[in-house]
Amino acid sequence: MWRIFRSSLVGKQAADITGDSWLNISSFPQNIRSIAVSHKELAFERDLRDTVVVLFFWDYGDPASLQDVLHIRALWERYEGPGFLIIGIHTPQLELATDPDKVQGAVLRFDLDFPIANDASYKTWKRYGNTVWPRKILVDTTGTICYDRNGEGGFEELEQKIRTLLEPHRESKLFPSTKEPDKTPDIAFGAESARMQGIAASPPMEPAQYHLQFKLPIHHYGFSGWWIIQEHQIINGAVSDDQACVIHFLGSGIALSAASEAGCSLEVLINSKPVQEHMRGQDIVNQGGRTYVHVREDRPYGLAQSLAHGKHVLSLVPVSGTVILKGALFS
Repeated sequence: MWRIFRSSLVGKQAADITGDSWLNISSFPQNIRSIAVSHKELAFERDLRDTVVVLFFWDYGDPASLQDVLHIRALWERYEGPGFLIIGIHTPQLELATDPDKVQGAVLRFDLDFPIANDASYKTWKRYGNTVWPRKILVDTTGTICYDRNGEGGFEELEQKIRTLLEPHRESKLFPSTKEPDKTPDIAFGAESARMQGIAASPPMEPAQYHLQFKLPIHHYGFSGWWIIQEHQIINGAVSDDQACVIHFLGSGIALSAASEAGCSLEVLINSKPVQEHMRGQDIVNQGGRTYVHVREDRPYGLAQSLAHGKHVLSLVPVSGTVILKGALFS
């Protein structure tokens, strides 16, 4: 491992960021997601202006990087919100660590949900003149580097600088209040909303296989198994054991806008459990202790109501037939 520390970049403008591929795109603000999806460069002046950004260069096989990972995750959990981003830049030391599936596995293992660029081609690494893993760089709202740490540690100083940059602005027009909305905004399923959540579209009229993130962010949905994403709706492919649509929502109730040409059945789970009797929507049926919704005509189907207001996870598991998902309505 290289241990040549180059001079600090403090006071200089931050360079653009390129990922050969990206993980956790849905954690980007909506205006940035499409740029990352198309694998274009993120430019501080154009895309990250008015945002405080921590760049974390790391490698999942490097012991020093792993000492820092949990500290970086804690910073994200404390300060995630408008005007603040952590962007992980995974640059491999060894050929083995260039495998995107292994990088994905490490991200899931450490439960990281901030955006991460897979920099297997070393483009971003070279732009910053890196010679050591890990490295933390803090960039202010003008794109100027104000903290640069080669090697592990240094989190007390880094956090103090983050607080100094954020505190004057978190309640201003520049950084709106981080108070959550009362409920998740209604979702219109289809290609556009999927793209904005970082979900790649399937080929036209053909199913694609999807894998759920380990931790789905609030107000987001995801899929596992085979699904077809069309312009204004999403359709399940062949029913399989791993097939599901999952929605992480805020509220006290949810209805599903759906249809099925020949009729279909979906098992419905709230927080990984059957919907309790006093919380069942009007279209939920109980069969042998499991809860289902039977979909046929095109309309909203009541799934859950009178939930304790807060964050919940809805899982829809196709059991039989083909369902056409059109939207989700929250209360």
